[in-house]
Amino acid sequence: MAGKLRTGRAIAYLMIGAAVLAGCNYWGSDTDSNSFVQSGQSESFYIGGLGYFVNGSSSDCGDLGAFSGADALSAGAKNTFAYWTLEGNLVSPLTALGYGPYVWGYTQGEDAVQCWLNANHTYGDVNGITIFADVELDNLGWETPQDPNYITNNAEVIQGFLDYISASQGVSPGLYEGINTYDAFTPSFMWSSLNDPALPFVWWLTSPASCGGITEYSSPQPSSTVANAFSNIQSLNNSGQCTNGGYSVSLWQYQVPPLGATTGADLDVTTQDVDTQTTTKTIAENGSTSLTVTGDYWDTGSP
Repeated sequence: MAGKLRTGRAIAYLMIGAAVLAGCNYWGSDTDSNSFVQSGQSESFYIGGLGYFVNGSSSDCGDLGAFSGADALSAGAKNTFAYWTLEGNLVSPLTALGYGPYVWGYTQGEDAVQCWLNANHTYGDVNGITIFADVELDNLGWETPQDPNYITNNAEVIQGFLDYISASQGVSPGLYEGINTYDAFTPSFMWSSLNDPALPFVWWLTSPASCGGITEYSSPQPSSTVANAFSNIQSLNNSGQCTNGGYSVSLWQYQVPPLGATTGADLDVTTQDVDTQTTTKTIAENGSTSLTVTGDYWDTGSP
């Protein structure tokens, strides 16, 4: 069971560089990809499962089968990132205390950062600074159209998580979400309506989707095929289509294991070179322990 980070922690960070190299594709993987990356390409980044809440009551650092040590080793600690399985407000243990969806998301952000710190203290292999919220249709607790104010409540859970990550990590937080999930949980919601200075977030798009013919591949594809498809997604975003509430894609998960499989390839592509974006930060937890990490981060300025 992870403890909570409380106020009083000191955070300092030094921005070393923030340039985005456009025009190239960089290849990575996530979850249980078993050291498999796009054929003929090197692994530039890896994103593994960080943890989740168990039955809405306690956090669990570690997500069995969702983190590949081999991939983390291949990508390197600076280029190894993490995601947290985000749960909706219907499983919130804080509801009885009168707290709303935003606080539930914020609380999960606290625990995600604590698990991130634990991973660094214990393994030293998760130095990527950006932490992603994993929002999927089969995650627990998300409200549906039958629930009053479901769009606002779902958006506030996500906002609370992203706000905590933004404040604690000192970079833009990330959101892993498909367009179909966005349409189900927060249809037509525009994130700019929040007037939240902690946003924007880094959008990690997953398929399938109902917009623009975006789909996922069930078998390996040539690099050129994937690159062209990703370019089409970017063009749609630039014309205002297929966005996540106004935000454009930063990276795309284009291939996942077949349905029901426990192993396979979770493959991703981006045009960002995260090696050019590095932060060094020191976190002190309640004045008792501290951790200094130099890691890369995702930037919202370019896909």
